[in-house]
Amino acid sequence: MIELTEDTDLFAFLEAALGDYGVSGMMVEFLSGEFGHIDFVHPAYGTDADHPMSFTAAFEVDGPSAVRHAAATIGFRNGSPFGHIHASWTEPDGRIRGGHLLPGTHVGPAGLRLRLFALPDACLVSEVDPETGFSAFAPHPLQSGSDAEAAPRSTRDTAGISAVVSRIRPGELLDEAVLAVCRGAGFDSAEVLASLGSTTGAVFTDGTAGWPAVEFTDLAGTVTGALGSHPRVHLTGEVVDVAGEVSRGVLVPGANPVAVTFELFVRRTA
Repeated sequence: MIELTEDTDLFAFLEAALGDYGVSGMMVEFLSGEFGHIDFVHPAYGTDADHPMSFTAAFEVDGPSAVRHAAATIGFRNGSPFGHIHASWTEPDGRIRGGHLLPGTHVGPAGLRLRLFALPDACLVSEVDPETGFSAFAPHPLQSGSDAEAAPRSTRDTAGISAVVSRIRPGELLDEAVLAVCRGAGFDSAEVLASLGSTTGAVFTDGTAGWPAVEFTDLAGTVTGALGSHPRVHLTGEVVDVAGEVSRGVLVPGANPVAVTFELFVRRTA
């Protein structure tokens, strides 16, 4: 657990933490606290059918805003530390907003409480994906000869693995990808946390958030019986849509394909 004090530059702190912990990648879960100043964008309609998704111009929020949910991936871009953060918050007037945070975001008077997951065996690298034209983080091995972007293969010794970080590619169904990662890592039971990304809209058990894309500020859930014949994947998420509206719910299985990317973190529980 990490406690950040008022006026801390959020991106600068998290990017410096790579060196502090001697790792090349981290996933971050925001537990509580508030932002003091926020610079952000959220999803927007693209220019044509080949590019249905884009981002808004930058917004800013001044004044203490209580964190609702947030997650971050910290790694490298062009050889320098780089952070990718999605968040939602409640502003002083009660308005709920969320989106993709930008450098310039600072911690508010109440501070921020974070949980950092340092990744000693992977380097997270953000590069432009030729399929989508957007930058996306993917894990690369620190040792040569291993699979650079996927969960560990079933042929690998998985007995000592306690957690897996993966990049889920466009078009993959989110719950099916989570299950595949667990099976590849040999996790019969696991938890999903500190994950962020986008899907082509969101389908919840009690509603939807519309096409062409939503960004997840939070994905959490459990997997049980992954190695058996009747696995169960239960995922809850919060998303921001092209109108800037924030929605939360239980995800319907088989109904939420990834849009640009999903940075997934899964930990073994059994």
